[in-house]
Parts: sequence; structure tokens; C-alpha cells
Amino acid sequence: MFSQLPTKKTKEDKAEDNLGFEYNAENIKELNEKLDKLLQSEENLALLEYHISEVYNASQVSEEDYGTLAFIMNKIESLLASDEYIRETYGIPKVENFGSSANTLWNMDSDVDIVIEFTKPGHHDKGEANMHQKGNRNKDKKQNKKDQLKYFDTKKALIDIRSVLKVMAKNKDIESIFNSRVPLLKFKHAKTMIDIDICLNNSIGIPNSRMTRLFSEFDQRAHIMIKYLRTLLKQSGLLNGEQGCLSSYCVILMVIAFLQQQEEPVLPNLHQGAEADKNKAFYAVSSNKFGRTDCKEIKFALNEDLKQVGESFASKNTKTVAQLVIEFLRFYFLNSEGVMPIIDVSRGGFVFKDTDKLALFDIVEPLDPSSKVGLGCRKDEHHAASYVKFAFDFCKNIVDHQ
Repeated sequence: MFSQLPTKKTKEDKAEDNLGFEYNAENIKELNEKLDKLLQSEENLALLEYHISEVYNASQVSEEDYGTLAFIMNKIESLLASDEYIRETYGIPKVENFGSSANTLWNMDSDVDIVIEFTKPGHHDKGEANMHQKGNRNKDKKQNKKDQLKYFDTKKALIDIRSVLKVMAKNKDIESIFNSRVPLLKFKHAKTMIDIDICLNNSIGIPNSRMTRLFSEFDQRAHIMIKYLRTLLKQSGLLNGEQGCLSSYCVILMVIAFLQQQEEPVLPNLHQGAEADKNKAFYAVSSNKFGRTDCKEIKFALNEDLKQVGESFASKNTKTVAQLVIEFLRFYFLNSEGVMPIIDVSRGGFVFKDTDKLALFDIVEPLDPSSKVGLGCRKDEHHAASYVKFAFDFCKNIVDHQ
């Protein structure tokens, strides 16, 4: 068995790395040559396959756990709907989960992301927002939803919600985070100790989760790879978008694109030929650097009939998850042959043209091609070297223990 998974390095470890072994091109080339031989036989990777299976099975969540999550969400909705002030001010709440708890990639140590939408516009920001409303009152008495969300007083609404939901929180303690791009509430559920993150109106996460779930269900290798690679990166301290590293969503899109671009593709392009439902829209709501609210309407277009897609897409790829994991790490982190392409799963994987110069990986948001994800993963020497070291150490461990 491998000695251990990579772990987060201490300051002493980092200092030793800086002074000692260099992960240079010659060493990487030598390792890749050994991996070429290793990948020629499934038997050589049997140990890695077993390790992947162990990590994957340990990360699975039971039906009972999902039932507990459903209970928490129903309780949140019930408390808000039964509160007279909330109901009169904001209307009836609609509570949905997104992220890993909705796309089958949930681990019990992961936060549960929840978005709440209301049927009334509620409070609006003062100043410019009120001027906008007054100026449009006579022209159009009914604002469209995008305008309602753009001038919605998210901070005031979150404070109101916090006062209602504190009975669910451990020690009745709910943290308010208002200075982030997406303002939210964070608390630990008192009975289950599950961490809950609540945002308002930012429903773009819902179709993103559905997309991830569809790709994961189409071929289980995608599901296993995502969960396994996220575990490795998290334990190495390299899965944290707020600290200049990759986010979980970045890794998901990188895996999907990689599997789409195989010589014999593992995954199809579920966006190709899909038509958006004109009556259904989602919204990306966030605070910009000036403290104002940005709101973008997103139409969801994806081929969701996997049976029909499968009839026209018959993959001949028989590679094991172990083989695909090694190839993934080599391509993204140990690749010295050329420029990294743009990652765009809505266009079938990779697009080869000039990429973003600031981010380590240029990743397109598939449901909104005008936006990028992963811009927080900085393209500097420290962060780039961290991923090279991670992949090198992991692959060398495999070669040494074959």
C-alpha cells in the first residue's frame, strides 16, 4: 500500500523543499518515461486501483444522511414560511440545495450549500436603487425579476433570516459574512453538526449541480475520479479557491473536459444541440468591488435524457480509473510540451487559443460562456510549483510501489 496520501505541508517542510530537491524538467521527463511503461499494463496499476476504491467507498454518503439533509432543508423552509414578518415582507420561501450535496459528490465533512428564493421583492437598497425604482414606477409598475434581484437588500434579508433560523444553530450562533462576493450565513446544525451555508437568490448553483450530476451518472469513472482527486488535493492543502488554489468546481470541470478530450471520449458534450427552456431562468447574483449587486440571468440548456444521449454516443474507452487519474495528473500538472488550452466543457473539452494570463487554468463557466471560473487560482511561481510537486510526489509514489 502507498505510504500515505499527500498531506498539507508545514512551514518546515516547505523550507526543506525550497532548499532541497528541485522538481525540474529533467526529473519530470524521467518520471514520465517510467509512467509510460507503467500505464501499458492494468496489472501494474492494481494497487492504485485498490487505493482509489478504498478512498471512494469511504467518501460515500448513505441514503439516511440524504434523508437528514432533506429534513434540515424542510425545517428551514417551514420556519421561514411560518414567520409572519418574513412572509409579509419577502413572501413564500423556496429552499434548494446545490453544490456537492446536490450533485452526488457530497462528503459528510463538506458544507451544505443552500439557496433561498422568495416570491416577493422584499426590501431594497437605499440611494441609487430607490431612485431607480421611483424613476421606473410610472413606466413599468412591475419590475422584472432581474431588476428585483439587482436592488434587493440582501444584507437586510439575511439579518432577518438569521433571527428566525438561530434556533437550529449550535449555541444559536450564526455567522454573517457580508463582505464576500456572495454574502451568506454560516452555521453548524445543532442536532447533526452538519455545516450549513445559506445564500439568497444566487440560483446559478442549481443548474451547475444538475450538470455535474448528469456527467457523473453518465459514466461512473467521472464520479470516482472527481471524488478521489478532490480528496487528494484537499489533503494536500491545494483545494481552496479563497487562498489562490483550485476550487472544487474547477476540479470538476477539469475532470469532465479531460474525459471529453480522450482519443476515445469517455463523456459526451451534453450542451451540444440543447435548447434552453424560455420559461426557466437562473440568476448569478454577487457583490462587485464597488459594493453594488451584479445580477445576470442565465438560461439553462443541457441534454438531460442520458438514455437518448447514450444511444448516439457509444464510448469505446476501456481505461481504468487508475490509468485516467495518472493521465489527468500528467496532462494538467506535469505537462511541459506546450500551452495549456482553455477548458470549456460546453464546447467538448478544450479550446486551443490564447488563454487567460492571470489564472493558472483558464476555465469557462459552461452555463455562462462569458464568465470564467478559477480566476482566483493564481498563475504565480509558488502556486504553479505546488501543483507540480503534488503531482510529481504522487506519481513517484506509484512508481516506487508498483
